[in-house]
Amino acid sequence: MHGYIQYLPIVFIIALGFMVYLLGRANKPSAKAVENLKGPELTARFRMGQYLEGLPEQKDPCPLVSCGITEESFVIRKGTEGEEIGRIARNSITNINISKQGDKICFLEINWDDLCSAQQRAIFRFEDKQRAEAMTNEAAQALKKWQKDAEKQGVVFNS
Repeated sequence: MHGYIQYLPIVFIIALGFMVYLLGRANKPSAKAVENLKGPELTARFRMGQYLEGLPEQKDPCPLVSCGITEESFVIRKGTEGEEIGRIARNSITNINISKQGDKICFLEINWDDLCSAQQRAIFRFEDKQRAEAMTNEAAQALKKWQKDAEKQGVVFNS
């Protein structure tokens, strides 16, 4: 019996570590709770085309993304109901550019300043022979409509 006493501190440390782990996990908010803390979306989402690059949280392109609006942010998601891939503060956009490549591809470029005042740029592509230009303009107009302080930011639409 004397040999088992030497293992008692190790067992106690393991049990204590396990309890700390369980308590930490119990106090961690669920993904849904975190989403609710970010605020509900104010309106229906609109299409943003194909995400190409520029969102700090999303390195890989996505074939189709949409944008929802909360009180503070434009929320970019995969598909129409998918996982969030990035946020842009509604009062941080400095420029929105639209450009065309040929007659069936249009690009939407959003420039903004992040929380550290670093300039950021995200690029989206709309590819549809008959509707690419209209869809790009619709997305740009929705961004402008929901942007906070757009007049102060000097937003310019380029074609």
